[in-house]
Amino acid sequence: MIPMMEKWNGIGDFLEDFIEQAHQFGMKEEKRTANMRDRVRAANSHSKWEWSDKMSSDVRIAKEEVKEKTSRKRKAGNEQPLREQRELEKRRKRMETRRACLNQATLEPDPIEDLLVRNTLEYMDIATSS
Repeated sequence: MIPMMEKWNGIGDFLEDFIEQAHQFGMKEEKRTANMRDRVRAANSHSKWEWSDKMSSDVRIAKEEVKEKTSRKRKAGNEQPLREQRELEKRRKRMETRRACLNQATLEPDPIEDLLVRNTLEYMDIATSS
């Protein structure tokens, strides 16, 4: 920016937004390298990030692809969102289980219950006859 100021005798042609944006980028870079003790390495890091952001569209495109692929937010696209898919799958399994239970159900008495009643009656007969 200083060479531009020297060449054009200032930065009067630029709006305040441009200066503010440059300031924000600089603060972001400083925050990223604030814990680096070696300031030469920090400067090299600043230079690499500036180059990758502004000079190479291939790097920018690759960054965007990686960001999209590793995003924790699920992209629905043409499909249903993952949450809705899970809910539908749970509902389908519940209905299958219910249908299976209804198909196995009969209106005849349960033999285990009959056995329990018979055993209870026999026990009562034994208890009263003694």
